[in-house]
Amino acid sequence: MVRLDGVGKRFGKGPWVLSGVTLSLRAGEVTAVRGANGAGKSTLLRVVAGISPPTTGRVLHRPSVAAYVPEQFPVQGGMSGRAYLRHMARVRGMDAAGATRRVQRLWERFAVQGDPDGPLRALSKGNRQKVALAQALLVPPRLLVLDEPWSGLDAAAHDVLAEVIDETRQDGGIVVVTDHTDSLDPSVVGAVARVAGGRVTVEEVSPTAPPARHRAAAPVVHVRLRRTAKAVGAWENWPGVVIPDERADTARPTEPDLVDLRVARENTDALLAEALRRGWSVHEVSEVAEVSGATEVAANHSRTER
Repeated sequence: MVRLDGVGKRFGKGPWVLSGVTLSLRAGEVTAVRGANGAGKSTLLRVVAGISPPTTGRVLHRPSVAAYVPEQFPVQGGMSGRAYLRHMARVRGMDAAGATRRVQRLWERFAVQGDPDGPLRALSKGNRQKVALAQALLVPPRLLVLDEPWSGLDAAAHDVLAEVIDETRQDGGIVVVTDHTDSLDPSVVGAVARVAGGRVTVEEVSPTAPPARHRAAAPVVHVRLRRTAKAVGAWENWPGVVIPDERADTARPTEPDLVDLRVARENTDALLAEALRRGWSVHEVSEVAEVSGATEVAANHSRTER
């Protein structure tokens, strides 16, 4: 849970944009931020995401994997869309091959139109927005902050963004989003934060969308990691990762330095890149199928030591 504790924000000696804001953002919940133009919604989101520090107060427990999409995606220089996304993937710890695969998947998922190797600034506003969303998803975020994310998107991309928001929620991530177009599916919203006069009031609502356990079966990959002397970090809070219950899984390793994880196929590259960055060794990777709550190992199986 991310908590804002008595947060105030002003720019220089100007008026207070936010004052005395106390707000809790819970894991697995979508918070819709609403208010009039100029009320401070974008400022609140920038503080939540860590882009802008509070003038007073504290932001507590912000996850290390946080993603932010601004209302206006800045486009500078002559970098291409694909080069930009690859660069951001490398910054976030992916190797070159993993970055290339992840960028291609996201480019295709959002159906970005235009030359991927041409200047990013040459893309239309809607396609630049798709690139902005793709950069936020290079590594599955624990905190996803979206400022008017539907701006300029076509109908198909609207649907993809709705899927992304719900997937992040169901994977236990925190989603904070502003929306003046009523594009946000109300069935996934768990709280509404209203910004007015520098203050934030919160209304709790009951989302009607099904929780994660009711989702349709999706391709899952089993990853077995080996702890090395340099290995750091735990995996319980990595988005989309399930650590199998040892009481139900007779295939768990007996060696204490091995760790079993299960993760959605589309998040595998990001997980492996993060594991190597943290100093872990990748011992084994195999695709599995989730069927009626049981897990079956699929035929395609690979073993590696890196």
